[in-house]
Amino acid sequence: MTRWIACCFVAAALWAGPAAADCPVLFKGNHALPVGQPVGTWQAAHAAVKGAPVADEAAAQKALCAPGVPCGGAGPVHVLDRDQLTLLVADGAGGFQLYPALGGALPTYGDQFQVTVAPLPGSWLHVQATHEIGGREQMCDDGECPSAYVIQGYGYTDLVFQGARLAFAATCQTDDASDRTPSQISRDGDRFRYTACGAGHTAKAFRFPTPDTCEAVVEPLTDAKAALQAGRAAATKLDWAGAIDWFDRLVIHDPARADWRGERGYLHLKAGAVDAAEADLRAALGLAKAPRTKGMILFNLGLVLEARGQPAQALEAFRQSDAVRPHKAAKARIKALAK
Repeated sequence: MTRWIACCFVAAALWAGPAAADCPVLFKGNHALPVGQPVGTWQAAHAAVKGAPVADEAAAQKALCAPGVPCGGAGPVHVLDRDQLTLLVADGAGGFQLYPALGGALPTYGDQFQVTVAPLPGSWLHVQATHEIGGREQMCDDGECPSAYVIQGYGYTDLVFQGARLAFAATCQTDDASDRTPSQISRDGDRFRYTACGAGHTAKAFRFPTPDTCEAVVEPLTDAKAALQAGRAAATKLDWAGAIDWFDRLVIHDPARADWRGERGYLHLKAGAVDAAEADLRAALGLAKAPRTKGMILFNLGLVLEARGQPAQALEAFRQSDAVRPHKAAKARIKALAK
């Protein structure tokens, strides 16, 4: 008999703590991120990292630089520790900012850990670390259980620095070893765009109105029909956050569309955001004119009220829904709640 047993799969995690309230959940405002430690020389960095002096700059650089990643020379970012993602970032004035253990205990395996450094327009730098996510699997047959390392997916850590200041960070991972779609960051004017790793994700736009705050930017739509299709496709995959992103843009594109606002309310409900769901549905109810749209909104409002533990109010919403647009789902909820 052959039996596969999977174990020990690990995923990367970064910085605990809340994101800035006005920023997409993937991003942390500067106040929630580590602050660099000023070090004037490689020797000072060596003393801070290793806790011991060293003879000269060349010896310090040789002792600190991790193999196979950007480090040494005149580069703006130096990787001192692959496993912990310790970085030394040039400050433009001849010194450095030291960022120890930015990645925590990343699951790194040999040459599959990669770090790239790329400039963004202005004084911004993008650092991306890529690593395998996996573990060992056992195959048991006749009492023998040999094991082998298996890749389950890939993780991506994106860091953006303004000069030597860490401005924001994002992490993501794929669930499929065959999906090597990396995360992406670009800058256009005062806006940044981040796309999470894995196939099918859409870009999130944001900017920094001040050095300590990150602000989400909802970009105008050029094709509402395509956005509606994309939002519904995301919902089909149970990607509620992705679907809500698309419907945010649709509602801004046309705030008078009761159906779009009502659909976003339902998505908020599925995502567990009951307050946002009720706010959207009640606003949509005030805009709705077509019986079909009004009936849909009232039905979903009934679901929200049920989720709140308000069966009497939910029953009334279902009755109103059935009155303007008779349908089986409303009748079933009325029957269940009227007992």
